[in-house]
Amino acid sequence: MGTVGNYRSKKWKNLVIREGRAHRVRGVALMTEHEFVGLQSQVREAVIDPRVQVIQDAVAVGEGQRTEFKAQIPRTASELATEVASFATSGGGVILIGVDDGGAVIGYEGNKERIEGIIQNVAPVPTATVDLVPYREKQIALVRVLGGPEPLYFANDRPYLRQGTLSRPATPAEVMTIYRQYFRHG
Repeated sequence: MGTVGNYRSKKWKNLVIREGRAHRVRGVALMTEHEFVGLQSQVREAVIDPRVQVIQDAVAVGEGQRTEFKAQIPRTASELATEVASFATSGGGVILIGVDDGGAVIGYEGNKERIEGIIQNVAPVPTATVDLVPYREKQIALVRVLGGPEPLYFANDRPYLRQGTLSRPATPAEVMTIYRQYFRHG
């Protein structure tokens, strides 16, 4: 009854009735204290913002083939554009701006329009979303890049790939292989 008793101002006492070690919600079946606590945790989990879940999962796993952390927007816009291009070429991924390479949450204080503008520098322009998400009392820029329908995406007139935790220019041989596969299956 601790939770119910502590939140009298929220009218819990009018909704939840204690009957011995069991609790009953008006008009709802009898439940044990353990079931009641479980119900509360399910409700909390059900209302979690899915964007927060993406950030939590990425921070827990770390950087990799589909995840990149940036403490801040790089000094040159082309650095972020290469990350976006590499993810679009390599099947998609997530860039978290406001998280350092070790997974520490630093926060992002900029706006999403700047990031959206940088994405427009990738050719062809990939499908990507930018959200500013409150996370651990800070704000994180969540950039989700979808794998694109085109075989290669370019930043600064160079095609980029994602390989493990690195975004790198595609070699001429890789470009040929990618285009052959694309036209064979596309």
